[in-house]
Amino acid sequence: MLSNGSPVRDKIKNLIDLFMKKTTILFLQLLYLFSVFSNEPYRQVLNKDPAGYSIELDDGSVWKVIYRSTASAKNFFQQGDYVIIYPVIYPLFSGSKYYFYNERNGRSVNVDLSLGSISSRGGNLQILQIDYYQGKILLVDGHGKQAGWKVDPEDILLLRTWKVGQNVIIGSNKRYAGLIGSAYEFILINSERDHFIRVNMI
Repeated sequence: MLSNGSPVRDKIKNLIDLFMKKTTILFLQLLYLFSVFSNEPYRQVLNKDPAGYSIELDDGSVWKVIYRSTASAKNFFQQGDYVIIYPVIYPLFSGSKYYFYNERNGRSVNVDLSLGSISSRGGNLQILQIDYYQGKILLVDGHGKQAGWKVDPEDILLLRTWKVGQNVIIGSNKRYAGLIGSAYEFILINSERDHFIRVNMI
């Protein structure tokens, strides 16, 4: 039997306390990620130019940071951060088509697509089927999971320029859905053509 003050008992108690603390931290992190990302598409920052000029995401896509946003990218975007891609409503004024919103600190940077996603990456999305007449598109990711999307009728003409086998990147339109004419909550960015269509998941 161990006495209350034995070194072995204290060591066991410390190990249990440490385990419980790590378990609690992990649970809180998972809870945070679920609450933040359950309704938004997100990507993870895989790499970043130290000067803040470019950001690589986990699907292999590389994004050029607009000059006036480089300071924010340098100081407030880190490897492992989760970002959501939003379209810019007035690109002529902002100087870019898209912007990243950093869920960790609420910072945003204006970006444009430099290199599309890489087919071999698990997070990459590729066009599997297109129904040009009904405005539907079927995507498959690098793990073989499929998802269908309904295209905003206003974007059907753009959809007709898309082809099976092209890679796409998903972003969010939820900040604008219903406010500026479109009720479609997501965007699909064509890596080859560098334009997007608005969609809802089927």
